[in-house]
Amino acid sequence: MEVEMECGTSTFHSNSHISSFNLDIDDNVISVGDIRSDDEDDMVVKTDSEKIEWLANEVGCSRYQADTALKNSQGDLTRAIDILYRVKTLTTSQQIDAMIQEADANTEASPSSTQITRTHYAPPPFEILEGETSEGTVVVLVPRVMPRPQATSRDNPQGSSHGANTTTPQPKSNKRKREESFTLKVMSWNVDGLSQSGISLRFCAVVSNIINLCPHVVFLQEVVSDHKSYLEESLGRNYKICWGQASSSYFNVVLVEKDADFDYHSCNVIPFPITSMGRHLIHVTCQRGQRVFHFLTSHLESMKEHALERQYQIKKVFKRMAHQDPYDVVIFGGDTNLRESDHVLKPDTITDAWCAGGCDPANQYTWDTTINKNLSVTFNSRMRFDRIYYRQASGLNMTSFNVIGKEKLISCDLYPSDHWGIVATFDIQ
Repeated sequence: MEVEMECGTSTFHSNSHISSFNLDIDDNVISVGDIRSDDEDDMVVKTDSEKIEWLANEVGCSRYQADTALKNSQGDLTRAIDILYRVKTLTTSQQIDAMIQEADANTEASPSSTQITRTHYAPPPFEILEGETSEGTVVVLVPRVMPRPQATSRDNPQGSSHGANTTTPQPKSNKRKREESFTLKVMSWNVDGLSQSGISLRFCAVVSNIINLCPHVVFLQEVVSDHKSYLEESLGRNYKICWGQASSSYFNVVLVEKDADFDYHSCNVIPFPITSMGRHLIHVTCQRGQRVFHFLTSHLESMKEHALERQYQIKKVFKRMAHQDPYDVVIFGGDTNLRESDHVLKPDTITDAWCAGGCDPANQYTWDTTINKNLSVTFNSRMRFDRIYYRQASGLNMTSFNVIGKEKLISCDLYPSDHWGIVATFDIQ
């Protein structure tokens, strides 16, 4: 690979199919110019449309992600690559700082060398090529396609290797065993589609969490119409997507993984008769083997003064859960907006997943303005708005409950949402 710069020409050796591109170095920031490929078309990237196409193909992302990253980097491909990688992996600011410090420590012996900065540093899966110039070491990024995570990541929502399932999966021919025992992972997240601040990057991060954690079922709230095409493009191949009330400016969504051996039966959208905010309930029915599964989500009435509507709505949810066949698995997840002052009588047969997980304070609050400043509110509030409830049934045991989405996005200095997401894992015999 040959890289032409104002300060000279450096040769880089790589097995990448990218043959050459021009770089300008200004104040230790690398700017990518024309990119040439060894492919048959020998494409030269010049227009924004071509840059978007190149980013989508090379990074393994959608055109929507590529377009968003390019706009947020003012057309600079290097910065766009950096944004795409960080959004995909949700690398924290502390991790980036540690990487930069380590890189700087390795170049202290040569003060004139080009230091690695946030704008052009990224760890694998990008190939990092280094070349020596009269100005010092230059770092060039060549993106690699990011493969979909392996299914073993389901067992470890926090990303730690502790407790991860590293055994070889059993062949799918053992149908009886698959029907008798399996692990079910359920995620719920209010994605805050109503706030325009960093909305595209934040929603990309939500989708990245879904891809990385591989839940079987996903409940989303506050999804807006602008999200629909991106959800279908990025997750439609792997998930059955069930949309909520289309007439509302924001709505709920249920995603059921197609590879989870579920036979999809139906999706019912039930508007609440008492609501001033267009709130509704989604009820999705599936079957796996001889067992029927009911997955429900809703975004209950918001704000303290709407407690009566909210209490009515959660009672309707509990009633619908309780009326299913006793052998069926029934799980609800959503933004309940419930407060301690809300008086709700929960049936004894329905369990709060956070309570079943031991009432861990670290996983208690899902709307916490003492940490999450996305909305720039002037007050401190800690609420357990987002919850997962399940009806007790034979062979159904919850094994873990965790809060997710606490990693701030460096590209926009925001969290993926003003809510944390929640993930519950069940063992089903």
